[in-house]
Amino acid sequence: MRAGFEFLSLAWVRVHRLLKAWLVNPPSGKPDEKTSLIKDSQRHWQTILVATLLFGIVTVIHFHSNPHLMFILFYGIPCALLALVVNTRWATLFVLASSFIAPMIQYDGDTDYRSTGVFLWNFFTRFILLEILILTLGRIRLEFSRQKNQEK
Repeated sequence: MRAGFEFLSLAWVRVHRLLKAWLVNPPSGKPDEKTSLIKDSQRHWQTILVATLLFGIVTVIHFHSNPHLMFILFYGIPCALLALVVNTRWATLFVLASSFIAPMIQYDGDTDYRSTGVFLWNFFTRFILLEILILTLGRIRLEFSRQKNQEK
């Protein structure tokens, strides 16, 4: 690894060090994600309800549209809302649901999507893309809470 740094530009080495520091050091000292799902649902029930309604609306629209259309960005909206307001655990539950429901809608809408391999590919690619989104947004939320705690 060290030999690779000698051939990389200085800008790349700086970005690598910033990224490593950002990933390794927790943004705050308090355990943010350690509460139970029940406590989270009691505390953030309005946000979870709004995300569920948005998710249902996107699912209904997707079900009544062309199965070849990609709705991944629309499925990402309730996931992003939960990642920014509640936590990444709730958002991951919605990511799993959307990663399953969207390929199922395509599976029912077109015979080309009825292969097990195609279904699994669609499931895993949606899961990976949406999970990267919510993990990034969850990290941003932790950074905001860290800055808020430092201002106090």
